Amino acid sequence: MKQNIILIVILIGLFIFGLLIYDFSDALDDVLYDNSWYIYEDGNLNKMDFKDNEFSYVNVDSGKVIDNYKSCHTFRYNRSINVIKLNCNISENKIYVSGFSKDSLVMQVNGVEKTYYASKNEANKYEFIKNNGLTKEEYDKLIDVDFTKYSSIIPAEFDTLLNSKETNYVAVVNSNINYLNVSNYVALDKFVADAKKNVLLLNVSNITKEDAKNLHSKSEYFSSDVKEYITNEINIYLIGNKKIKFVTKLDFKDLKSANEFKVEE
Repeated sequence: MKQNIILIVILIGLFIFGLLIYDFSDALDDVLYDNSWYIYEDGNLNKMDFKDNEFSYVNVDSGKVIDNYKSCHTFRYNRSINVIKLNCNISENKIYVSGFSKDSLVMQVNGVEKTYYASKNEANKYEFIKNNGLTKEEYDKLIDVDFTKYSSIIPAEFDTLLNSKETNYVAVVNSNINYLNVSNYVALDKFVADAKKNVLLLNVSNITKEDAKNLHSKSEYFSSDVKEYITNEINIYLIGNKKIKFVTKLDFKDLKSANEFKVEE
């Protein structure tokens, strides 16, 4: 009698467990539902969405649906086993959610673990980290540029520099450092180390309309629009003796090319 009761309890437990496994009627977590999720695959930026109870997986640039998922339009979710089941007849129709936060989503798609990011900027950043063989810690250290190690001037000091009898290299920079321009600051370090003349940084992070107007009056190299000063590239000029000469532009997309940069004078 006791054994029968135990058997019945086990069977009931298995029945309930079975219901939990095959019940795909749960609401998706708000974080997953509210965000678009971005990932680089084979050099392409793709986006996955679970919005309005509909599923989409598209290439960001073209807007075209990823081939394997053309028949997938809706989904169901089982919270107990963290599985999103796509309502389409493909081998990859079950997506296993390994973990997520407001910034990233880790899933297993067809047995392969992939990390998706909540913004294009984050996806681009981690693609840069991967392509340049960096760790997250190394990247954070790289973009933490110490501007105090350079000799610098502010826009208000430009006229004094221009009228000086001594000529100096002047690199126009701003303090908004990220994956798009950090390679240029690696190249700038090489330029400062190898240049035969003094190199000054003209930091335009807080440039005013009056500063921009003054710079533009001195040379067409400089815009009168303050918005055009916050750029990713670094322009370097030779300035002094009332003359301004363009020298070079630092515009590198990866650390390898920045490290191979040669200063030519």
